[in-house]
Amino acid sequence: MKIGIDCRTILHPGFGELAGVGHYTYFLIRHLLDLDQENEYVLFFDELFGKQNAAELVGNYPRAVARFFPFHIYRHLMPFVYRHLLLTGFMARERSDVLHAPDGSLPYTYRAPAVITIHDLAVFKHPEWFPSSVFERFSSQKILLPRAVKLARRIVVPSEATAADLRVLFPHVSEKISVIPHGVIPHTAVEFEGGMVSSEEEMIGPELLAKYHLGERYLLFVGTLEPRKNIAALIRAFRALRIDPLFKEVRLAIVGARGWKFEEIFRELEITNQGASPAEAPVQYLGYVPAGDKFLLMKQAAAFIFPSRYEGFGLPALEAMSMGTPVITSKVSSLPEVVGEAGILIDPDHEEEIQKAMEELLTNESLRQQLGEAGRRRAEQFTWMKTAERTLEIYRQAAKK
Repeated sequence: MKIGIDCRTILHPGFGELAGVGHYTYFLIRHLLDLDQENEYVLFFDELFGKQNAAELVGNYPRAVARFFPFHIYRHLMPFVYRHLLLTGFMARERSDVLHAPDGSLPYTYRAPAVITIHDLAVFKHPEWFPSSVFERFSSQKILLPRAVKLARRIVVPSEATAADLRVLFPHVSEKISVIPHGVIPHTAVEFEGGMVSSEEEMIGPELLAKYHLGERYLLFVGTLEPRKNIAALIRAFRALRIDPLFKEVRLAIVGARGWKFEEIFRELEITNQGASPAEAPVQYLGYVPAGDKFLLMKQAAAFIFPSRYEGFGLPALEAMSMGTPVITSKVSSLPEVVGEAGILIDPDHEEEIQKAMEELLTNESLRQQLGEAGRRRAEQFTWMKTAERTLEIYRQAAKK
């Protein structure tokens, strides 16, 4: 069987959840190539990716080849021609038995057997959370996604919550849907671009805390700054927490790139930090940090707080659990599926619940230890090898029809 995979999303981590698509594509391919010694793989990249990068991804797998789409100049000049005509011809000439589109997007004129992954349907369910620039893409998605859903032989989603959302929008595709959760790298071997954190000793980094102006006790959020992440409410809950002198030394670290509609977040941050020097500010916005630093920060946090209003999966919560860090997250969308009983679930629309959960973890060391260990055990159930095995079976099913 010849399997084609659209790898172009690995290059474009700039749009919040799209960064998640690139992460998913990268680790899925890595584990498919480790697992599958039988089938051929054709990996489609933009020419900007670079042959050396592609070679590092493919590794020593003799039955995998990289193909570089050469018409990058048309991406902005003639986007429809680029995405739906040139891409179709470029991919079709490989005569793959099945093509996987990890971002859920098939070229409009593509007709061969295909599998798509739909990570979430946030823009369909809550368009008010997104800026006008997204609506430009959304208008085309309202045409392209229904067509991709219709043409795809199988549809992969990462959670039962996303499957339920998909069935509401497209009731006729229920039989095509397969729920395959994402994986997480084990806490003892955290792999990331540019390095490896491979031992518990390397997880101890007081110099890292000094670098980011954090004390010994801090709470951590990781995610793109956008409305659905509910960060403004988190900051308000944290501000209420610090009224109690017991928590005056606790800080909140926010890690993540600026997405859109983040003005309220910085208003709340300014109110909370009023009168404090940058180094002493209770809320530290760290922006984007290298993956290695992110995992170190997760490991040393008193708790990981993820009060999102909607997630297709919720990988940051799972990553924190894999590091043995207790998690507070929302009891909505996919998050209860990921966390199970290994974390504290809160109503994201009730700031007092967020505050009380933070207070509980900061004052109850026994609970912190219990949830940290439970989270680590739960995270061990989510492996990229399982994801790859189940996805490979989907490829076989799609190619047979």
